Amino acid sequence: EEFLVREAMQGKMVEYGTDTTLYPPNKQTSWDGAHTKPLFDYLRKIGNTPHWEPWDCALAIPSSTEPDAVEELKTTLKSIMDGSYGKPKPTLKEFESNPTPVDAPMAERMREMVADKQGEGDDQKLCLYDKPLQNAKLIHIKSDDET
Repeated sequence: EEFLVREAMQGKMVEYGTDTTLYPPNKQTSWDGAHTKPLFDYLRKIGNTPHWEPWDCALAIPSSTEPDAVEELKTTLKSIMDGSYGKPKPTLKEFESNPTPVDAPMAERMREMVADKQGEGDDQKLCLYDKPLQNAKLIHIKSDDET
């Protein structure tokens, strides 16, 4: 509600990729107890709406906004998936009752995150928080037809 009042109702939200100002449906800002599909449709119009299926790819946020940080994630993933990291391609079975410590090196944590992900190719196992998402005023991740 606060975001809609502060940003959308002040004319600060535009249709993604255009300069067309869009207001919430019926200029409604409180959606408590209301059918929210119109709100979510609106958020998809004004925000960057990446396709993210959690079973296909793991969300990866680079250590900084610099392009090298995104490349580091891609390079690490490639080494994990092609075996050059020094361990076999990960499977969930490997991590059953044996989770990776939260303070483990990034590559070790990534191995667990991408284990058995079903993305079409090895390079599709990560959904990257890259420059377009970093620059977006709003990100709306759709989880089903109602959200």
